[in-house]
Amino acid sequence: MSTVIVRPASTALLAISSNDRYKDWASRRTNPTNPFSILIQKNQALMNGYFRRIAMTEFRMNWTIPNFAQAWGNSSIIFNYRLSSVNTSTTITLADGFYGSEDLAKALQNLIQDQVGIPGFTVQINLLSEDDVMIFSAPSGYTFWFTPTTDVQRQLFDMLALPSIGSPGVSNMLTGIPDLRATEYVDLVCSQLTNNMLQKDSTSAPIVRDMIARIYLDDDVPSQAVVTTNTYNVTYASTSISASQLFGNDTVVFTVSSSTGFSLGSSVTVAGITGGTNYNGTNVGTIYSLTSTTINVQYTLQVSGVPTSYSGATITASSQGALTTTSVPQTTWDDRVNGVTPFVLYRQFPYPKQIRWEHTQPIANLRFELFDSQGRSMADLWSQYGPGSALTGLTGATYTSSTITTAGAPTGNNVTMAVGAGGGFSVGQTVSISGITGGSGYNAVGNIFCKRRK
Repeated sequence: MSTVIVRPASTALLAISSNDRYKDWASRRTNPTNPFSILIQKNQALMNGYFRRIAMTEFRMNWTIPNFAQAWGNSSIIFNYRLSSVNTSTTITLADGFYGSEDLAKALQNLIQDQVGIPGFTVQINLLSEDDVMIFSAPSGYTFWFTPTTDVQRQLFDMLALPSIGSPGVSNMLTGIPDLRATEYVDLVCSQLTNNMLQKDSTSAPIVRDMIARIYLDDDVPSQAVVTTNTYNVTYASTSISASQLFGNDTVVFTVSSSTGFSLGSSVTVAGITGGTNYNGTNVGTIYSLTSTTINVQYTLQVSGVPTSYSGATITASSQGALTTTSVPQTTWDDRVNGVTPFVLYRQFPYPKQIRWEHTQPIANLRFELFDSQGRSMADLWSQYGPGSALTGLTGATYTSSTITTAGAPTGNNVTMAVGAGGGFSVGQTVSISGITGGSGYNAVGNIFCKRRK
């Protein structure tokens, strides 16, 4: 009998890091390049041939790109309103940043109140459900509706699942369930690795390209939200009633078998008394004095008349004990999915795509590119911020400064400041305050909550 030895095929690792597009850290600091189109190159081949398949088994990505930004083209929406039979349209624009549903509702409300000029307009989250549906409400005399700024790409209008209506609009509007991710997934593309594929990739989208993998931003990542429940250990005491005496119209002293287990301030339930009015009921009052055989109850309703029988009559009290807190993962809607906040995504591919390779061909220079769920090059989208992109500093950013003339007393963590000129500032922007003498905490970094003209 012959012995057959079976062993796994030998493999080799090709590890790629986007940091390796720089020759050293000095180059990274002084000459940052776009992180969405990276070129990996060395003086020699990255890997020589002698293999026929290549597959990506692990992927890790540090995502710090805000879900609303001019680069995505999703930060603006046209707000239309009607007052006194006159229609008015205004484009409102969010400041670039990460927005969950509550943050977005507050920002939109501030923009409509301050920029559009409708002080009583409100935007709220529907508290009766856990799906982050928003409720827009206009003050009396106004009707309104929203329209997208373009028809060629996904807009804030679509992310909020707003209804498509026109003039004369409505006074109250309920959105659908919002999806606040800027992109549902990213496609990782490297044409140098996929050129040898005989069977090309395909998708149902209008734009098709060969890819290394499609990375869903919320794939294999559990919800970050939890539902916390506070439970009190409630104890009960009960005793029989043999007599009662009414004082005024809301105080009754009951003669009982024993007051053991009862305590001052406990809510009581009385049952079984015949005759009189409002003696019996659930949570009819609270105990404000007691002895070993009497319980004095302050009723919430007026009591009158004289009971005729106490046969089977009882008084029961409940006392709140220790607090027990339980937290369980939220199993319904969670707006804090990846893409709405910064996150790190690590993914292993148990069955990775196998890319055909010519065994005599070495792997030379490689360019990796990212594309969003609309097929757009992320390198092109974010090129407006300069080569450093949002991940290494916005080299194309502009700054606005103004002189503070007065600062009001703080309300919580909010401070109203009067400035020489407010041009260039907008709601939601991060600001740095300096030069204030006196007080505590005024010189700090904060955000513009609202903006008003004198």
